Amino acid sequence: MLDVDRDIYPFLVIFPLFDLPDHLSGVEPPGDRAASVKKLWVRAASFRDGLTSHVQNLAEELNVAAIEPTATIHAPEFFRMLAKIAHAFAVAELGAASFRPFLGAMICDGDTSEGLRFVGGLDAAEPAAPDLHELSLAATPSGTIVVRIRLFACLETPTYLVAVGSNGAP
Repeated sequence: MLDVDRDIYPFLVIFPLFDLPDHLSGVEPPGDRAASVKKLWVRAASFRDGLTSHVQNLAEELNVAAIEPTATIHAPEFFRMLAKIAHAFAVAELGAASFRPFLGAMICDGDTSEGLRFVGGLDAAEPAAPDLHELSLAATPSGTIVVRIRLFACLETPTYLVAVGSNGAP
């Protein structure tokens, strides 16, 4: 194993891609609805001479045959992170007593067995945004409170939608 300065180490940015949450699409497919990922959004770091050239030059400098940047994603943890961000944002904007939360088991107990019912996203890419992150709140006509999350929006990353609860006191 070789130590490589983080300023020159090649890296990937990876985000899972999801369909709309079941609670928003109105469709509940049969089977397992646990936190899972089927598709990934992957971008390589931008280096002055391009990633391929950078990796080749770095391999030569380190006297190794090849360098293969890799990454993994842990779906339950990612779902839980989105749930925590969404719930906290909804509480900050609306107050804890203003809605009946859906995400308690996911946040408090780590139970992501119903993850696809409440956490999902848009399947089409949105253009890069000027802000680093984006958060917004909306309510559906049926009273479901939805938080829109876009992490690293300036990189054209995916948009996530989280159904956090329903209107009305808990």
